[in-house]
Parts: sequence; C-alpha cells; structure tokens
Amino acid sequence: IAFTDSNHSIQWLKCHDAISSFFQSSSTLYIRSSNEYRDDGWEHHKPGDTVKTKYDEHWRHRFGDVHTIWAGTKEHSLSNWTSRKYVWKHFDRCMRRNDREVVSGGDGGERMQRLTEKKDGIEINSGAAKDEEEDMR
Repeated sequence: IAFTDSNHSIQWLKCHDAISSFFQSSSTLYIRSSNEYRDDGWEHHKPGDTVKTKYDEHWRHRFGDVHTIWAGTKEHSLSNWTSRKYVWKHFDRCMRRNDREVVSGGDGGERMQRLTEKKDGIEINSGAAKDEEEDMR
C-alpha cells in the first residue's frame, strides 16, 4: 500500500491487529507533502527523503510506525505526481520480496500466481489466467 497525504488513522484499527500490523509493515509507504506552517525546513524536502517521525508523537499516534517519505511538494494535489517514482519503487520492492506468494484458488485448492522480475520486463510464472497477464501489460 502507498498512501499519499491520506487522512486515515491507525486508531481506527485498534480492534484489528492484523490490519494494523500490515499498515505499519514494510509493505506500506506513506508519502507526505510539506506544509510551510507546520514543517521546519519544508523548502528543502526532496521527493523520497525520509520524514523523521520517531519523536513526532502526534504523527505516530495517528499513523503508527509507517515508513514515511516526503513528496517533494507543498501542493497537496501534486503529491501523487511528484512521488510517483517512489511509489513504483515501493511496489517493485514488495513484489520482489514476495515473489513466491501462494494465492487461494476458487476451488479451494492453491495455485501459484506470482510475478517474477526479469531483466527485460515482467513475466507471469505459473499458469495465471491470460487476462491477468494482459492486465500487467
């Protein structure tokens, strides 16, 4: 998951330990736009720079221990665009890390349906449906 200036709160998940843990795992990335009134040195935040949230109690209460980077803009509406490269890098890293995920099939059986990165692109490894392969292109 990649959040860009979302308004979620980890507090909404108090009763859902598994989801709360996932939202704070290495599978989740939060991208934050700068605020000239709230963020010291906001004009120096470059896209992809790590936000130091360790001592920001308000941030940690609201978003937990999610890895957070700067979007590189103070314009909320541009945060998706300015951080797009980092969103895709995050997704690529998660796909490589989970390259052998087993997905439950509709018949109760299990089938492999993971993507494996190749030098020249992405390859569907194991009998995934043809339309799934088309979706990836």
